[in-house]
Amino acid sequence: MHSLLYQFVAIALCIAAFIFSSRAQGTNTIFDFVVQDAGGATVSLSKYRDAKAIIIVNVASNCGYTYTNYRELIGLYTKYAAHGLEILAFPSNQFGEQEPAPNAEIQTFCSNNGVTFPVLAKVDVNGPAAIDLFKYLKEEKNSYANEDPLILYFLARANIARTTGNQRF
Repeated sequence: MHSLLYQFVAIALCIAAFIFSSRAQGTNTIFDFVVQDAGGATVSLSKYRDAKAIIIVNVASNCGYTYTNYRELIGLYTKYAAHGLEILAFPSNQFGEQEPAPNAEIQTFCSNNGVTFPVLAKVDVNGPAAIDLFKYLKEEKNSYANEDPLILYFLARANIARTTGNQRF
């Protein structure tokens, strides 16, 4: 779990500077986006504005690392949700077709495996059909792989940090 936490911290430090510079320039933030929940209802990300940190992650339930990754995310959420951590999971079938199930089955899988953070609608995270939030994250972060603006694989993470004081996660 420590390596996962270190990855989140490293990404948070990189993105925090971007967030604050974006706000200073008056450009969009993640809080300007609207996404869909698994039932098709719209969810404004502005509802997470008071979070101290947000982890946005694409997930799949048929990957060899599914249980390990969900267990680590559940552990982080259990430990830090009371301190302001939010995790927003977006299932995607774009990586080896590892999430072929419809939203209702994905929700059942997550519920049966102890996931309590929001698992939103299944989406595309790459290509022309990618949802606007992931397009924005890739453009503003300048990719998850330093140069290539493509989300590479299962559980690619974008940690969007909002700091107040010296909060640490």
